[in-house]
Amino acid sequence: MLSPVTQKYLRNVEVTIPGTRLATFTGDDGFYTLTQVPAGPRDVTVSYTGYDSATARVNVSPGTIATRDFELVATGSRPAASPSTTAPGSPAGPIKLTEFIVSTEREGNAKAIMEQRAALNVKNVIAADIFGDITGGNVGEFIKYLPAVVIDYNRSDAPAVRIGGLDPKYVGVSVDGMRMASAQDAAFGGDSRQFEFEQSSINSVEAIEVNKTPTARMDADSPAGAINFRSKSAFDRKGREITA
Repeated sequence: MLSPVTQKYLRNVEVTIPGTRLATFTGDDGFYTLTQVPAGPRDVTVSYTGYDSATARVNVSPGTIATRDFELVATGSRPAASPSTTAPGSPAGPIKLTEFIVSTEREGNAKAIMEQRAALNVKNVIAADIFGDITGGNVGEFIKYLPAVVIDYNRSDAPAVRIGGLDPKYVGVSVDGMRMASAQDAAFGGDSRQFEFEQSSINSVEAIEVNKTPTARMDADSPAGAINFRSKSAFDRKGREITA
């Protein structure tokens, strides 16, 4: 699955075969796999929040793999129909310019919403580019807008957060699923694994997941919840991008 506007692969796109119970979601690389599909011509439907749904007919042969790629278009971004020819003597019509594309935060919001829909637990997912520039790039200043999240301020800094009112030391913080410990506490002889957000920067973060309920793969020492930073990756998009 690919967004032709942003040239980024779309994860958690819902893929279904109408008339059956076969359904799946795309992975981080935009790929999907449907197994045990009956042979013959089958319709494949894909849906993604904020984008127009698409349906394609795929011929499935026994014992073979059928491939079908989709490019999803954001709702309302399809070009309008060309105006009719102006009649002789009537006022001149509008000047038609060449096509240009404006990409907004809608793509980031759609990714976050679909991530929540596909989750097995209760969590909030928010794209890092929604609120624009954050003071000092502090992640704490960003996630303070999420429900049930309270910042433990140290003067004007936001070093730690509480989830559900519990102490920050009961909140696990990870980057791409890898647990992070607090280097600052260790430097001062502390014995806490409380993560402090001065160690991180939101500039390299694509999305932030705040898990309110644990899953089987999470550490058991995070009863308040767990926060995971999803890093930006060059493999999330097609082709090359240079930012100057």
